[in-house]
Amino acid sequence: MRLLETGLVPQARQSLESSRSGYEVDKVDFLSLIDSQVDLLAAELSLVRAVADRRAAFAALEAALGESLR
Repeated sequence: MRLLETGLVPQARQSLESSRSGYEVDKVDFLSLIDSQVDLLAAELSLVRAVADRRAAFAALEAALGESLR
């Protein structure tokens, strides 16, 4: 989860910004711009899934113990 938060998502966001800038000056084609957008969305989706999986695992642990851990 931390790798996604601190590495992959920011890197994908930066890549999209770079592609957008390149597209604006006609150095990057439209397909590359769209690919960068898809990569960012995939990284963000992976992060959301990782957070959801972590919360589900924590809830399952609390249910197994029969008490709140927070």
